[in-house]
Amino acid sequence: LDNPTDALVSTGNARFNGTVEVSRGIWQINDNSSTSDLKIDILGDLTIDANGSLEVSTANARHQLNLSGNFNNNGGTAKFTNRTTTDYTNEATDGIIDLNLINTSADQTLQVNGTTNFYRIEIAKQNITNIVTAIASDPSFFNLYGPANYDHDTGIDQLRDDPLLPTNQQNLNALALYTGTFNIGPNIDIPVLSTGTSTNYLISKDASLI
Repeated sequence: LDNPTDALVSTGNARFNGTVEVSRGIWQINDNSSTSDLKIDILGDLTIDANGSLEVSTANARHQLNLSGNFNNNGGTAKFTNRTTTDYTNEATDGIIDLNLINTSADQTLQVNGTTNFYRIEIAKQNITNIVTAIASDPSFFNLYGPANYDHDTGIDQLRDDPLLPTNQQNLNALALYTGTFNIGPNIDIPVLSTGTSTNYLISKDASLI
């Protein structure tokens, strides 16, 4: 786009077979009036450059961004939520993008060199040997603002991403680790995995947190 304040608004489902790079301007997921949930598939990397931004609309909708490559914020701004602080006990109603890291045959990286406000990060990489590594150049750049009060059934050994299951057999928390290894790298702070006096956080048999 011509200017950093110009916006491209995506109002429908989309599939990108390669890399998506926001070099200048705003890529907004959905408009501010539609409550339709969108699905965005990116088979390559998602890169936000210094004059670029990723934003979500303010409408009450929850979108899914399925990423097979790496996420790179190279000094831009990425807002997967309109929240500006954590709320561990309530779901947002003013726009959500869930980032789903789903490559089952390769490692993935979250490189955060600019303000990035995540809502929920789902890791579903099938095998514990497949790694997601999160790295930030400054501790203030990586934020995870979704709820963390969903209990887990400690009588099972594997949480599953299946909406037909009871919620305590899924992982609906802000860090939704199903399968694969999540490597918490430099300057990444996730202060709360689970909150509540009777809330458990289960690391499944096919998952690892390091």
